[in-house]
Amino acid sequence: MLWGETKNGNGKRHGLSEAITQYLADTQATQGPKTYKAYRRTTELFRGAFDCEYLDQIPVPDGLQKTFVKHCKEQGLGDRAVYNNFANAVTFMGAFGIESAGGPTKDWPKYTEPEVHAYREDDLKRLFEEANEEEWLVFQFFLGSMFREEEVSHCPWRQIDLKRGTASVKQIKIAGRPEFDFTPKDHEERTVRLPKHVVAALSERRKAHPEDFLIFPNEDGKPEGHFLRVLKKLALRAGLNCGHCMGTQAGKLVSCKKNAVCEKWILHSFRKTGACRLHAAGVPARKIQSLLGHSDLETTLRYLEGADLDDVDFADQVEAAMSKFS
Repeated sequence: MLWGETKNGNGKRHGLSEAITQYLADTQATQGPKTYKAYRRTTELFRGAFDCEYLDQIPVPDGLQKTFVKHCKEQGLGDRAVYNNFANAVTFMGAFGIESAGGPTKDWPKYTEPEVHAYREDDLKRLFEEANEEEWLVFQFFLGSMFREEEVSHCPWRQIDLKRGTASVKQIKIAGRPEFDFTPKDHEERTVRLPKHVVAALSERRKAHPEDFLIFPNEDGKPEGHFLRVLKKLALRAGLNCGHCMGTQAGKLVSCKKNAVCEKWILHSFRKTGACRLHAAGVPARKIQSLLGHSDLETTLRYLEGADLDDVDFADQVEAAMSKFS
């Protein structure tokens, strides 16, 4: 593909379908499966939003700021999803020489970043008590490694050192097996030390599954993609849902009182919980940054916000400062 040009090598304009096909082929060849899937979804939305033959017939920035955003919202996408697809669409058009397609960033769609909460100790104890053997190890691994969801699903046994008690995040490329391809976020490879009880459980699991490539494969031996669904069902069984969330199941809006849709239980909170517990144990923020695979310290410090709220000494300091007004 001729990046940065608005016409192809024959001097003809880029047809919309042609541009999408070329872009997806390039993305699949150079990016991980998750990135490819995201851009494939964006281009599907793009096709639905614009009824035109050529890419340069889309008016910019109004075409994205109005038509594309409106179409995304009509498909039921939330604010964050609208923003992500808008940003992807800007990148897509920029690849064909249509620069600043989204206009000034101040005019891009807005969203509120939800705060990720660390899990309470008593809630986690109840969760693990209710878990079966498989669920127990999966979520103990999420907590102990502080890996992201895709890092857990793509983690092979060859990146586990049972003698040292470590797990690593590394790029994976296996000829002829694209389902295993994985590139770490920001290309940040790292190695973490696992808790001893997790290492012991992994050792037993390896004895039971000596031929597996992945630690937690699905039934077909490929990366598992339903960890969140499993977690929400487990939280419901354990009686840990908040009882106030509403979510969609089988196309119907249901309450988390009796359904596995509670927003309190998300995989990302295991990362925050692990980071906050290390912080409370005295591990320096720089070290936690390395363990989380963050490219900058500011992101790590945001993770650690609120980590002191349950600290006994901090609670005493609050009382000393405020009790005179009681």
